[in-house]
Amino acid sequence: MAALSQTAASVVFSNNAQVGPVLTAGATIAKGQPCYLDSVTNTVKLAGAASTAAVAACIGLAYYGAAATQQIQIVSKDSALVTGFTGTAGLPVQLHTTAGSFTQTQADLSSGNYGVSFGSMTSTTVLNFTGVSVGSVLA
Repeated sequence: MAALSQTAASVVFSNNAQVGPVLTAGATIAKGQPCYLDSVTNTVKLAGAASTAAVAACIGLAYYGAAATQQIQIVSKDSALVTGFTGTAGLPVQLHTTAGSFTQTQADLSSGNYGVSFGSMTSTTVLNFTGVSVGSVLA
């Protein structure tokens, strides 16, 4: 299956969003995309479930877009995040194997991928982003 198609301009964080400190982007990142902190370069990059444990170690979602070397902030929780994609209410949202993307389809995550959960959709467009839960490699 394909990743959920997110439109960055449609991502809206609520007033309850928990926004972290200013960091430096190490790649081009769009608002709302899942990110990890690269410990080698100390920069924020796009997280993906099909790569290494470090790349799957998502720290949150981009509060706004940035190009490499620009400033960026990460949201760690938001109980009423308008996602910018259409999902299925009641189902969990997970990190897709394509870096910077989401899925609600378990079949998208095969053996050897990392299980990374963000919370569940409360409607077709709103995610209760409870934080990032990084699991182990899927068997």
